[in-house]
Amino acid sequence: MKLKELEFPPVVGQSGVQGFFGEGDEYRHHALFKLIPGFSFKGMGFVAKTTTITPKIFPETSNTELRDGYKVKRWFPNSVWWSPKSFMKGYVVNAVGLANPGTLAMLGYGKWQRRSDIFQLSFMALSATIEGKVLETETYCDYLLKYIPPSSIHRYAIQVNESCPNTGHNQEQDPAGVIAVVEVIRRKLPTVPIIIKFDLLIEPKTIVALKPYCDAFCISNTVEVGKSNQFAWGELFDRGLSPLLKHFGGKFKGGLSGAPLFPQLVAWLKKMQHYDSSVVIIAGGGIMTKENIRELSQFSIVHAVALGTVAILRPWRLQGLIQFAKNIFSLRKQQQTISHERTNFA
Repeated sequence: MKLKELEFPPVVGQSGVQGFFGEGDEYRHHALFKLIPGFSFKGMGFVAKTTTITPKIFPETSNTELRDGYKVKRWFPNSVWWSPKSFMKGYVVNAVGLANPGTLAMLGYGKWQRRSDIFQLSFMALSATIEGKVLETETYCDYLLKYIPPSSIHRYAIQVNESCPNTGHNQEQDPAGVIAVVEVIRRKLPTVPIIIKFDLLIEPKTIVALKPYCDAFCISNTVEVGKSNQFAWGELFDRGLSPLLKHFGGKFKGGLSGAPLFPQLVAWLKKMQHYDSSVVIIAGGGIMTKENIRELSQFSIVHAVALGTVAILRPWRLQGLIQFAKNIFSLRKQQQTISHERTNFA
């Protein structure tokens, strides 16, 4: 997947599945998962966990308690829910709430600066006004220009997160606010690819309106519990209500991730490809099997896939899925090249 002058692998992580720096040590369970054959992120493009300009710290502005600056403190935080049933069916709910000490603090660790691979940073502007979003984004870009300016060494894209349901931030169908954010990044970091991340409820017409302003879209990794009638909530949860209500009341219902998203992802891609077949999509949401990846590779608009929940609920499958995705998209690219050459020859 080539964005601007950077070649990204055809399989990437969902934002945060490897944590902020790709080490995984901020999630306590990864220490155990590393003992499981097949649990490896090798070959998968790194996408950092989302940061914000202002810190989001428990309990004032986040639902998840941190340790050592940015690591999840508890083995089983209240902001993440699963059950024996959800494990078997392949889904979880989380209301982590973008817990982080702020972008400047994360840059202070110097770990992004030491990466030699091509990766993605994820950022979310939380202001309720366009003016506030612009100010946050300008500050974010200024931090990057100071600490990791784009160059032949520091090669990264920015993923603009518009999909998190756990912040009180509503996904915008009116693209004005998103355009304002993206325009700042384009002006200050003109060589950096921009990826906008939405959930499955985004309308194709909004994607088309935003296409001239970015390089790709990531669709998606979570949907707010109860937000859409596309999902059979009553089959997933008791009385169809979020299991996180007991912890957060109605303020944070959490986001559903995992297998129930996949059929809706396929339906959305069919609709999007019919609407505009030239968009570039990183497709994710409930990818659990090789057959899921094969199905997504049939869409010409899908240039890469994103893995997330499978690393939590089916960790032994992870490396196999990564290698399968790389192989199937490589084969597709070869077939497209041959077809193009035959067309030119004719």
